[in-house]
Amino acid sequence: MDSEQLFKVLGPNKIWLSADARGWAREWNMSDEQMARFLLQRSRQSDAEYGQQAPMAVPLFLPE
Repeated sequence: MDSEQLFKVLGPNKIWLSADARGWAREWNMSDEQMARFLLQRSRQSDAEYGQQAPMAVPLFLPE
C-alpha cells in the first residue's frame, strides 16, 4: 500500500484510513468514520474539478 495514501475504498461500506489520517481525526476531534467521509468527499470534489483522480493532499481546511 502506498505510504502517502490517506485512504482506500475497500468496499461500499468499508474505507481503510492510514495512520496519518487516523491521527488527524484524533487531533481534530473527529471519528474515523467522519474522517473517512471527509476524505472521500474531498477526493470526489477533486475528481469533479480535474476530470480525473487528482493526487490527494493534506486537507488545508476541516469542517468545523
